[in-house]
Amino acid sequence: MNQHIDWWGSLNHSGLLIAPDKIAAGFAADLPALSTWQIDRLRRVLTSFDGSQERLSALLDFMLQGMAELPETEWFKAHSVSAAWSLRSFTGVMVKPRRLWLGPYGQALPVFVPEDSGSRQGAGRLGVGRSRHLLSRVVEWLRQKQQPLALVTNGRQWRLIHAGQDYEAWCEWDIDLWFVEGQPGPQVLAWRQLLSRDALAASSAQDKGR
Repeated sequence: MNQHIDWWGSLNHSGLLIAPDKIAAGFAADLPALSTWQIDRLRRVLTSFDGSQERLSALLDFMLQGMAELPETEWFKAHSVSAAWSLRSFTGVMVKPRRLWLGPYGQALPVFVPEDSGSRQGAGRLGVGRSRHLLSRVVEWLRQKQQPLALVTNGRQWRLIHAGQDYEAWCEWDIDLWFVEGQPGPQVLAWRQLLSRDALAASSAQDKGR
């Protein structure tokens, strides 16, 4: 199978996040191989993830900084995220990213986490049960803030969402599928392709050009 089709097809999808003809043209055909340290560290953070807030924080750190290679100095976390990034939804609930990456040229990647992550209520699949409310609020947030992308995760599923004024689309990773026969699988490659600095910059530029 073509490598591009392989990593893109390994994800769960809804809507048209990226046109199929843009996959080969818009992303590198080959990426540098992960180092042994990166593979071992990925395996450890996945194995140790138990749904708790502490383990989720460690997983977020590694996936967003170690794997996506977005430097720690460009991230704002928890209370350091400015109130300007908050939105009161039409239901009256305050919606604010748990983390926020701001790139050097105006790019942004907000990361949202269900409030009940780390509890038994938050242990279900993303998009099922109470997490559906968060997903709808994130779509509202994207439209109101006019941002192209947001990442929503409970630690087990990771959903990258795009919302226009009259449509939405997303793709989703599942950590149970990140290793195949003991090695990082296509979903890990998809992460490195879609959450890279270049991909986020291109998404931001495309959105501003509309």
